[in-house]
Amino acid sequence: MSVPGPAAERRATRRDAPSVPADFVGVWRRRDLHVGGELRDDADVLWLQAGSWYADLRVPHDDPGGPVEAFAGPAAWRPPHFTWFHDLDWCGSFPDDVGHLEAAGDDLIERGTFLIDGDDVPYEERWVRSSPPGPRLVARCDDATGRACVVRVADQAIGLADARLHGGGFAAWRVERVDGEWRSVFRRSIDEAPFPRIPLDHPWRVGDRVEAGRWTLTVCEATVATEPEGDFEGA
Repeated sequence: MSVPGPAAERRATRRDAPSVPADFVGVWRRRDLHVGGELRDDADVLWLQAGSWYADLRVPHDDPGGPVEAFAGPAAWRPPHFTWFHDLDWCGSFPDDVGHLEAAGDDLIERGTFLIDGDDVPYEERWVRSSPPGPRLVARCDDATGRACVVRVADQAIGLADARLHGGGFAAWRVERVDGEWRSVFRRSIDEAPFPRIPLDHPWRVGDRVEAGRWTLTVCEATVATEPEGDFEGA
């Protein structure tokens, strides 16, 4: 395993993030999380990685309502580190997230540290690919109405919208396609923030503009056929 260098050297920049290698594209579920050597299985976590952007939604098993961890943005791979930029982030934890990734068979192991009470505490997460190849869609908005994005990978999709800088709220949803129909898995809005919903099975093309309620999204990635997924290399 490679030894990470100083944070300033290992962090990717947005110039590094036009796309990520095809091996990372997919629907990933967190199988387990260890923090400080102790198992912490506290949420249903889904990470959707498209070719350029990602979306990540984490719903606690004991969900009290209110904000949940939900974030999205561009991603970058600088071996052996993967960077997830938080262009949208409901809880506002940090502007980006950097993890050391390596392959473990068909799974991914992410390692890093959390800052807890002033101490760097090591963590380890196992990510399991949970869906076969399928279509991808990324549509997003960043204008006077706020920021919003929809990320679809195969039969899963996550949508986030943030209008808090303009006096609004935050909205998050997740749907999955079952027997040819999209079904809601999670839906929550704070301060009546509108949901950016679009026809996910429409044959969108890059550059299409999509009216989604108060949001006007631009399609920045759209595929119908998916490249075959190979073994992980360089992780």
